Amino acid sequence: MIKPQTPQKVKLIAAVAYRDSSRLQSAERFLTGQFGPIDFRTPEFDFNFTDYYREEMGDDLKKIFFSFKKLIPRETLADIKLSTTKYETDTSVDGKRTVNIDPGYIGEANIILASTKNFSHRIYLEKGIYGDCNLILKDGEYHPLPWTYPDYKEQWIRDFLFEVRSRHVNQLQDSGSGEHMESVTYRDAGVDIDKGDEVVERIKSLVKKTYGINVLSELGKFGGFFAPDLTGYEQPVLVSSVDGVGTKLMVAVAAGRHKSIGSDLVNHCINDILCCGAKPLFFLDYLAFGKLQPSIIEDVVTGLAEACEKADCALIGGETAEMPGLYSEGDYDISGTIVGIVDRKNILDGGRIAEDDVIIGLPSTGLHTNGFSLARKVLFEKAGLNVDSTIPGLNVSAGEELLKVHKCYYPEVYELVERGLVHGIAHITGGGILGNIGRLLTSGLKADIDWNSWDWLPIFKTIQMYGNIPDDEMKRVFNLGIGLAVVADEKKVDEIRSILNEKNLKTTVIGKISEDGD
Repeated sequence: MIKPQTPQKVKLIAAVAYRDSSRLQSAERFLTGQFGPIDFRTPEFDFNFTDYYREEMGDDLKKIFFSFKKLIPRETLADIKLSTTKYETDTSVDGKRTVNIDPGYIGEANIILASTKNFSHRIYLEKGIYGDCNLILKDGEYHPLPWTYPDYKEQWIRDFLFEVRSRHVNQLQDSGSGEHMESVTYRDAGVDIDKGDEVVERIKSLVKKTYGINVLSELGKFGGFFAPDLTGYEQPVLVSSVDGVGTKLMVAVAAGRHKSIGSDLVNHCINDILCCGAKPLFFLDYLAFGKLQPSIIEDVVTGLAEACEKADCALIGGETAEMPGLYSEGDYDISGTIVGIVDRKNILDGGRIAEDDVIIGLPSTGLHTNGFSLARKVLFEKAGLNVDSTIPGLNVSAGEELLKVHKCYYPEVYELVERGLVHGIAHITGGGILGNIGRLLTSGLKADIDWNSWDWLPIFKTIQMYGNIPDDEMKRVFNLGIGLAVVADEKKVDEIRSILNEKNLKTTVIGKISEDGD
């Protein structure tokens, strides 16, 4: 065994504070270029411990810890601090840092970080680790003063320190030089089971808010149990649907905003089964990461749970997977499955739609979850915007506009289904208005749309202008401001519009069903 002592070679770590993911990615490239591959890391976490950083770098700061594979001579830490300080200066904007990097090392018993300020104090971290700093830059010189932040009190950060120390000891035991063959664990391969367990604990309370008396299971079982109330159904039929949110995820990652993605997914799926005449019963989600990020998962599940709760739908289960190699570290994917119920006699399959039926359009909040590949290409490549850029004429950032939540129409529209007022419902997703209404129509019928009956939302006009996109392509890709189309007998139109108007939902008659002469 290695005796407890400060070794000549130590394991380098770095604490990085930043405001947006692009700054983190740039800092990570710098660090790996200087010090070699990263061995282990924490998830990002909120860093709002001091007004000092908020005043210089802004609000909503994040922080993350890295450790590096190679061992370094401890005497080089001063030079390392100088190089990271230079990087901070080189990447500053208007004299203010956009990223802060505190390098340090960890041995068998303590963690040493190089800082530039002399506030805070030494803190015992349990299990033989304490925080201390022997390199404080003051008046151009380094001085031995203690250093630490309250984030070291968090158990999951302590776990990071313990793990790094364990890896360091293994390296020393092997050769004393840092050149060795380490044993390989599942965590070394990129999958952190402990972090997965942490995720479950963080989301349990969120999920339970969606449970009603029909849910019989607790989160974490091998399946979800739901006992439906079939009272009032003559021939109950289950309706299911599965979907994702497409490349809208890339906007969420770039903006660092993930809560709306969860709501988007639930609302999209609820709208799909609403088109069949069904009410939602329960929902399941699937999240796949290159590297688990508990804070992101918590944000996404918050959005999932809030959307489910609003629609009286149970978030009954899900799966979170960590798959390094298949997904890059900063990326993730999401999909959801919903199960609803409808009485067989009330199924909406388009069979009731007839010639002269009227098409009523319900407004969208924006792109919803379709057309993002084209929108991103136009706005971010051709127009040169980024997620923080204000869209000309809209007075909102591209991130805010593109991440507007996909509207759920169930609270307003299901009453129409229950009262038998509609012949068909089309969710306007990929394929546009004509493509999705066309899915309802039997042979011999077509939808005649009056494209001048409503004004396109400004975001669609902006996309068309910057991309020089023909009208036909816009109509085929985007919803253009109509998120749901209700098809009904023309004698019922006034009643339908009155009901929806009472629910503060604006409607527009956008067309009619006619005989297809082709």
